[in-house]
Amino acid sequence: MKLRAILNRVICVALALSSGQLWAGNYGVSPLDFNFSAANKSGVLTVVNEDKRDLEIRIRPTTWTQDAAGQDNYQDANDLVVFPRRLTLKPGEKKIIRVGLNDVQTSNEKAYRVYLEEIAPPEDPNDKSVKLSVLINVGIPVFVTPAQTDGATHGEQQYA
Repeated sequence: MKLRAILNRVICVALALSSGQLWAGNYGVSPLDFNFSAANKSGVLTVVNEDKRDLEIRIRPTTWTQDAAGQDNYQDANDLVVFPRRLTLKPGEKKIIRVGLNDVQTSNEKAYRVYLEEIAPPEDPNDKSVKLSVLINVGIPVFVTPAQTDGATHGEQQYA
């Protein structure tokens, strides 16, 4: 049964390619992860449009947890702040996205993902050709280190 499903997909893609165009998102993102702490509460993502067409991206912060079976669970995050939440880049253009936390005081490590979701370009009603668009979504991991719990506070020196 799996072989049949794979063959059907290959045939669909081949038909689409033979009579139209294929658009695949082409953009770069850096850095590929963040590690926040009490000393480092924010950072900047850089997005570069390396395509020949305009690129529109929606940015969505989520909490990242795992259940007992090891399955990833994502929920919209209210304590992870991103700005802007949506951006448009012209070909060759570079923009930044600011990422930060409302509060980094935690006794447990926290994990998030910032999703950059490419939005499909608007369709031209006069263009009757068949097109296949591949939209790229990127999930940037964000980790928050717990506050020190040994009685010392950030910046204090301990003497023997």
